[in-house]
Formats: sequence, structure tokens, C-alpha cells
Amino acid sequence: MADRFDHPDHDSSVGSFMMGLLTGMVLGGGLGILFAPKAGSALRNQLSEQADDLASMATDGYHEATDRVGQWVEKGRDAAGAVAEKGKDVYDHAREAVKNGVDEAQRYVRDAASGVAGTPAPTSAGSSVPTGSSGSGYSGGSHSSDSHADSTGA
Repeated sequence: MADRFDHPDHDSSVGSFMMGLLTGMVLGGGLGILFAPKAGSALRNQLSEQADDLASMATDGYHEATDRVGQWVEKGRDAAGAVAEKGKDVYDHAREAVKNGVDEAQRYVRDAASGVAGTPAPTSAGSSVPTGSSGSGYSGGSHSSDSHADSTGA
């Protein structure tokens, strides 16, 4: 029986296999070294640096956000102050308008009352009260009783 090692192409196929195996080992070793993880202390140092960088970025972001919020709050206070001042001005104008309206209404009522009574409106210097005869024929108590006695013939 023929032994398989007695085959004439056997030497060339074994050489090719050995050459492939050796090439694979060299390439695999090189890639393994290239992509191998770092040593524990070096890895911890790298992670610590990255964590510090992230913490610094978060702190910077927080400070920037609080600065912006502070600016917005200040703008809001300014706007609220302006609105409050405008409201105070409107209140003062409305108050003055109501006061003027009340004064005018009081003058109107005084003028209307004086027109109904037929007398001039009272002034602060004094009141105008009519004196003398009013055309009613009444001139006093005792005088009229005397005239009544004359007419009866006594």
C-alpha cells in the first residue's frame, strides 16, 4: 500500500503550510500587540484623566448655564420694573382723571342746584340771601293784625 507521505507533492504542500503558519503567527502577533489593552496602571490613569476632563466640561457648562440664567433673571427684573413703573404712571393718570371728573361733577351739581332754586350758588365769601320784600305781602305780625282790625270797623 502506498503511504500518503510517499506522495511526490508532499514536500511542497508541507512547505507551503509551514510558510502560511509562520506568516499567520507573525501577523497575528503584530496585530495583537497593536490592539492589546494597556497595562492596569496606564489604563487607570487614562480613565482618571478622561473623568477629570468630563467633570471640568460639566462644571464649565453649569457655570455658563447659571450665567445665562442670571442674565435672563436680570432682564426679567428690568422688564418687571419697567412694567411696574408704567403701571404706576397709568394709575396716577387714572387717579387724576377720576379726581377731575369728581370735581367737574360737583360743579355740575352745584350749578344745577342753583339753577333750580333760582338763586346764585353759594360762594366761600358768603351766601347771597335775599332781603327786603319778596312781594308776598307779609310785613310782620302786629302790623297785619292792626290792619285786620281796621277793616272790621273797630
